[in-house]
Amino acid sequence: MIRTRVTLAMVVLVASLACTGETTPEPTPTPAPVASPEPTPAPSPDRGKHKGKGGKRQGRPGGTQDVIAAYVADCAAVFGAEDPELGPSDDECEFRPFDQSCAPDFQGCHDAGESCKDRCQPRCQNCQDHCRQTCDLCKSRCEAGDKACVRACAEKRAGCRDDCLGEKSGCEGRCDTTEHTCWEDAYAERSSLCPHCTDLFDCNQRMYKAGRPATDCLAEFPGTDPRCIDLCVSE
Repeated sequence: MIRTRVTLAMVVLVASLACTGETTPEPTPTPAPVASPEPTPAPSPDRGKHKGKGGKRQGRPGGTQDVIAAYVADCAAVFGAEDPELGPSDDECEFRPFDQSCAPDFQGCHDAGESCKDRCQPRCQNCQDHCRQTCDLCKSRCEAGDKACVRACAEKRAGCRDDCLGEKSGCEGRCDTTEHTCWEDAYAERSSLCPHCTDLFDCNQRMYKAGRPATDCLAEFPGTDPRCIDLCVSE
């Protein structure tokens, strides 16, 4: 059992050191010449139904008028989003900003938060599908050639989209709050069980660099719960 804890502590310590940058630096390649950027034209959405039902859009909308124009042409237009780290996402309902945690998730708080956010995405897509159906119904009631009527339907569709994205943002925010509370409770519990956690963390690193097992730290802190060897691999 102790050998298992030692192995786990050493593995997580390697990950911790990697996240803090204590690794052998890779040689920096010579950057290629950067070409002068050219203006990017406003993207055009693919036509069809919402993702999962046929249609999708590459790229982000250029603004409110771009969104309305897309919905004038097709109530089912889908807009994308882009993250500097992860690149483009075809569907803004599936978009999530890059988030990396190098700390050991010893209570599963980060994983629970990410799973919570996963559930926000289909709710957004269902909302968008409802908006599409309402928009199509609205257009079906317009007289032939009545552009003002069609545009009014598209404007309502754009507002409905905003509501969907707002709910998605609120959903993800609630997930962040739940994850934050989980971490607070986890650290409070760890502090109670392992009052010398900071010292154990320093000891763990010293033992790792010296090629010694982390359990040797228990001798420096008599009475310490052995579980703290794993729990205190991060400060």
